[in-house]
Amino acid sequence: MPAALWPPGPMVTESAVWERVGGDPMAMLSSPGEEPRLRAVYDEYAAVARRHGLPILLCAPTWRANRERAQPGGNARALRFISELSPWHAALMGPRGDCYTPRAALDRAAARSFHEWQAEELSGARLVMLATFPAVSEALGILDVLRAPAVVSFVLTASGALLDGTPLEQAMAEVDQTAARPPEGYWINCTHAGTALAGLRRASERGKLRRLLGIQANASPLDARDFAQARDFANEAPELFAESLLALRREFGLRVLGGCCGTRATHLEALATRLRQTPD
Repeated sequence: MPAALWPPGPMVTESAVWERVGGDPMAMLSSPGEEPRLRAVYDEYAAVARRHGLPILLCAPTWRANRERAQPGGNARALRFISELSPWHAALMGPRGDCYTPRAALDRAAARSFHEWQAEELSGARLVMLATFPAVSEALGILDVLRAPAVVSFVLTASGALLDGTPLEQAMAEVDQTAARPPEGYWINCTHAGTALAGLRRASERGKLRRLLGIQANASPLDARDFAQARDFANEAPELFAESLLALRREFGLRVLGGCCGTRATHLEALATRLRQTPD
């Protein structure tokens, strides 16, 4: 893991952004009236980290900024925006289809063709997070065409598998062994911390997870596959959320901790407080 990509010690990352602004944030970047509202969400998270003397990883809102949804130059604009907010920043790339439906994942060849446009747009990123993938094939296709350093983030089940049933450690091994450029490490997102803890304990029985770097956890224990019908993701108190993430850090050595669906600055505040109270 190159030192330039990560600071020493624990690090926090953002909580929900899309949910906070009510949709895809990319259009807000080109609207003088909307950009300050988006900036305020990121600033709120960054302020939590500053208060506690912790580094924070912020991600440009490029998760769906692919060739079907974005204009040329939009990804570069998003990178400039996020680089102003934290020295530790990344771009996002997501799957073309429903991130909770494995059968919607592109195969490797189709992923290379489809995602090459955005990969080129993000060639200057210091880090790209491939986020919320339900299967390995589409992530592999992106890694074949991506020139920037990358982290691959999967949705995890309590059985220790991806949504398509592939055991997590098997997915990581396949990517490491066959990717044109292996990632810097792996991540879990859009997964409740309790689900992740159960899943990682199952996975650790079958293999070691040294390459797992971080998690962005949901505030709700609701299965991610039921999110399309959900109305309220915020079912967990910030203090319980923080304790759950600390348990993951203690047991599996995760370095970067933050929130996903249903989390707010209050969740990040509780997490940062506990990190500062807990010796490494």
